[in-house]
Amino acid sequence: MLLWEQIKLMVEKDEIGYFYRSEESKLKYYKLKEKCQKEGITLYQNLVVHSLNWYTHKEGVPLGKNGLPDDKDIIVKELNPTLFADPSDYKFLVNEYGYDFPKNLIHLCLWFKNFMVPDPKSDVGDISIETKHVIERGLQNLLEPVGVKRDQYVWFKNWAALQSIRLLSHVHVVIVDLTSEQLAQILAL
Repeated sequence: MLLWEQIKLMVEKDEIGYFYRSEESKLKYYKLKEKCQKEGITLYQNLVVHSLNWYTHKEGVPLGKNGLPDDKDIIVKELNPTLFADPSDYKFLVNEYGYDFPKNLIHLCLWFKNFMVPDPKSDVGDISIETKHVIERGLQNLLEPVGVKRDQYVWFKNWAALQSIRLLSHVHVVIVDLTSEQLAQILAL
């Protein structure tokens, strides 16, 4: 199990490729994949339709046997092209299939309707420094009013090679010593 100080250092050094799921999280993840397979839906369809509730059927888009279009036809359109500009363009979810972190850490994913273009200068598909600054400011603006101090969380964006869902941009936010009230407020943002 990775400890808070180790996690902070790994994020700071950009060593996120060393994070790993606990056996419990792996089992939950495989069960989700199995459930989706039985229902004839993809992980992306499950996320957009059931978890984020961002899917609206567009007239004329063909539906598959599961009643949903193919992943490529499920278009999630942001209301504002600027990250964090419109609250309906992002949503926090608890990462149910997170890494092997201690129980006093909450692992969230912040999902965006906005697509974050990878930095062309990055060999691994990372985002640009400018985008990182926007995310940093956006997270501070969202978390500080809830009482989460900057030294209580780290955030990172998995490179394309590490992502299980690539069609929606998201960042991981790991928060230490979060109260249940604070978590409820964050999830309601």
